[in-house]
Amino acid sequence: QPVKDKETASGVFGSRSWASSCMQGWRSNMEDAHVALHDLFSTAEEARSGAAPSASSHSAGAAEGGGRIPLAFFAVFDGHGGQEVAEFCRLHMPSELRRLLRPSAAAGAAP
Repeated sequence: QPVKDKETASGVFGSRSWASSCMQGWRSNMEDAHVALHDLFSTAEEARSGAAPSASSHSAGAAEGGGRIPLAFFAVFDGHGGQEVAEFCRLHMPSELRRLLRPSAAAGAAP
């Protein structure tokens, strides 16, 4: 028989709302993983998601007047026969995206 228990989460951030739900089904164990971050560059979001910590909490962009522009990140990683890669992606994808999107310290350099 399939395992029909569901893990459900939801949230609201400003005008954005989201929800996720996962179910093991016929698989012998849960192979998928997911990430839901309202603000990819917020260390508080990072702690709640269980994602690997980043070295910086810089924003990918700046609003007029120097404020941060929040950048949301939502992802589902399908295990396709094993949970290890999906879990690795859940833990490391947010910090890798931060690294790629972070403004360069060098003036005028591409991120």
